[in-house]
Amino acid sequence: MTRALHRLEAGDEVGIRGPYGRGFPIRILEGNDLVIIAGGLGIAPLRSLIRYVLDNRRDFGKAHILLGCRTPSDILFVDEIEVWRRRMDVHYECTVDRAAPEWTGQIGRSRH
Repeated sequence: MTRALHRLEAGDEVGIRGPYGRGFPIRILEGNDLVIIAGGLGIAPLRSLIRYVLDNRRDFGKAHILLGCRTPSDILFVDEIEVWRRRMDVHYECTVDRAAPEWTGQIGRSRH
């Protein structure tokens, strides 16, 4: 049985799949809250979507960008991501599998 995402409870599973080269249905996304999830190199194809959403922020609801990488040194587009992180109208979080003690972000599974 499929339930709407907003009706799920803690512990319920969510399946995620990408557009597989078919683009993003921008008009359908407008007016809605967005959760953009990427792992490692998976940020590259989502970068254009994220840029579009940030350039047209008023057309979308809440925006969350969640990135996961093996280590902090595996994070791509570091300078651009730092701009995303500092924005007040976007929630950005990065979780890594392992990191040196000076890493101040999440390590392991995020609690969101």
